[in-house]
Order: sequence, then C-alpha cells, then structure tokens
Amino acid sequence: MKKILLMVVLICVISCSKDEDETENLLQDKLVGSWRFVGLFHYDIDMPGGEYFEPYENGGIDNYYENNLFDSYLNNSLIDNGSFYVTPQDSLLHRTFYQNGQLIANDVVKITKLTSEVLEIGPAVNDIGIDNHLSMSRYEKVITP
Repeated sequence: MKKILLMVVLICVISCSKDEDETENLLQDKLVGSWRFVGLFHYDIDMPGGEYFEPYENGGIDNYYENNLFDSYLNNSLIDNGSFYVTPQDSLLHRTFYQNGQLIANDVVKITKLTSEVLEIGPAVNDIGIDNHLSMSRYEKVITP
C-alpha cells in the first residue's frame, strides 16, 4: 500500500512540475519573433473613454530569438542588441543591452498585452504618475512568408 501511495505522489509531483515549466515558457515563447513598432497606446484616467491609440511608425523592428538574444533596428540600422528573459509571474521583460561586447544598460518593462499579433510594453512599475497618464509602446508581429 505504501508503495502505491508513493507512486501516486511521485506521478503528481512530476506532472505538476512539467505543467509549471510549460507555463513559465509560454510568455517567452510567444515573444519570440519580429515585432514592428506601430505607435503608442495611451491610458488617461482624466479623459472620457480613458484610452486611445496614437499611430506612429518609425521603421522600428525588434527581434526576439529562442536563444534569449534580441536586436532592435531603426530603418534597417542596428541600434540595440543584447539578451532578455521574461518572468511569467509578473509579466516583466528584462533586457540587458550591449555595445561592442560591453554592458551598457539594463531595463525592465511590463508586458501588458501579448497575443499572436500584438505586443504592448510599458513601464514596469504600476504607477500612472502625477499626470494620470500612462503610455505603452505597441508592436505588431511581422509575418514572414
């Protein structure tokens, strides 16, 4: 009887661990690909309706790769590259920027929306600020043939 109970417990632990690992990778897996900057999504609590989209295309493309590296282009010129990871429990995107092999900056942004077609990222702190306004960068997935 003890052996059967031990087997059941082990099977439950193994299957729960596998589910947690798959959940942890889901956000990061969805992020992998090329994203074109299309504008800013504004949230303003003082404005009726409170939210609006401001189109603003500048030729920006961000690429996130399966090996946890990323690069950013502006009008086909490399402007940033580095490494990244996503913490799924708080939907934070952590990026480390390098230039000529040297660490130049770290940043953390909040993934507020991530679908197969749209990515929105904004400040990591859930703070609207003194002007009651919050802006998110909005990207659309680049579909390659």
